[in-house]
Amino acid sequence: MEKSESRLEMIRETLTCVHNLNFFEYDENFTPIYSSMEAPHDGIFHMLFGLDVGSGFSLDKVTEYGKPSLQINSMGLAWIAEAEGSNGKVKKIHVMGPVFLDDFSFRSIDEKLRAMQVSIYIKKQVIALLKEVPVVSLLRFYEYGIMYHFCLTGERITMSEFSFHNDEMEERQKYDIQREKHGTYMAEQQILKFVEEGNIYYREKMDKLISFGNMVPTKNVNYLRQAKNSVLMFVALCTRAAIQGGLPSETAYSISDRYLENVEASKTIQEVTEESHAMMEEFVQRVHRVKLDSGISPAIQKCCDYICLHPEEKLDVHVLAEKAGYTDYYFSKRFKKEVGISVREYITNKKIEKAEELLRNTNYSVQDISEILGYSAQSYFGDVFRKAKGVSPGEYRMKIGQTGKEK
Repeated sequence: MEKSESRLEMIRETLTCVHNLNFFEYDENFTPIYSSMEAPHDGIFHMLFGLDVGSGFSLDKVTEYGKPSLQINSMGLAWIAEAEGSNGKVKKIHVMGPVFLDDFSFRSIDEKLRAMQVSIYIKKQVIALLKEVPVVSLLRFYEYGIMYHFCLTGERITMSEFSFHNDEMEERQKYDIQREKHGTYMAEQQILKFVEEGNIYYREKMDKLISFGNMVPTKNVNYLRQAKNSVLMFVALCTRAAIQGGLPSETAYSISDRYLENVEASKTIQEVTEESHAMMEEFVQRVHRVKLDSGISPAIQKCCDYICLHPEEKLDVHVLAEKAGYTDYYFSKRFKKEVGISVREYITNKKIEKAEELLRNTNYSVQDISEILGYSAQSYFGDVFRKAKGVSPGEYRMKIGQTGKEK
């Protein structure tokens, strides 16, 4: 413990040589036990963390993961936090920051403070204090977090192993879900699914999805920096998706590191966009090769990819067999041998996955979803869904509360 404290003290002193960073520690009840700031300023920062206003920094977002957590509140303040403990019990929470990741507008901050209904006296103190908050690039802030984690645990990690929480993005996603049937969040999830599946035919639907630049909305006027931050986050998400798809973590992290460097070195938004496209293409191709190596032939994998891209179609075994170049009987037999389940079961599974996505992230009625997925009757769709998930579509939607997470 003494060795860890010594390393933490050294990294704090080292980082403050570069930026005016602040560090805080809390106990398991979120009671402040250390602050690098002098009172009363640290009290204002606690407020900005969201402890007094009900948004922003969250203990749940830290203890939910065993890795560092990057959190960005609705005012654009960012910090890195990590829980320390043993046997699943939190003993201490370390916080580094806050920083601004980009140029920022005090006008927008003033609006946020007004919405919080803080006094004019507190507002003046906050504005004065925020002028001292350093602006640090996203990649550099991640690097600081990696170093801090190493000093705390002795473990080496990469950017892709951080959890990420953006209050403004989460609010935007909830708004999109309420406002439209196909929003930013669903597009992002679909793109990540392409990576996890190693689906080399993903371009067929990419033109219907949003651009990468809208994935992580940020408030700033530096559009190049905004594009970089967006793609840096996207690289981390794709890295996780690729690992979930079967790509070895060492390979995925190596690819991730290369694109992180390329994005940060880009001089124009066009270069950033090209790197994001190249990154996704490489991850998809790599995962695709891993799946082929697993014993699934190219012809059968092509049919699997087609099913994944078109779960809303009334998929016919005869049409799929023709795509593979086989007779219906031989195709069905080979598909089950290679994939492990029948082609009809595979189709049903993908339709249910799509149904879950629509139930979580849209306001479509169960009847609408049934029609979208090509079921002849809502009652039949309900029976199929209940058999797969143990609950009806309506019960499933109530269970997850249309938030994307089960209660």
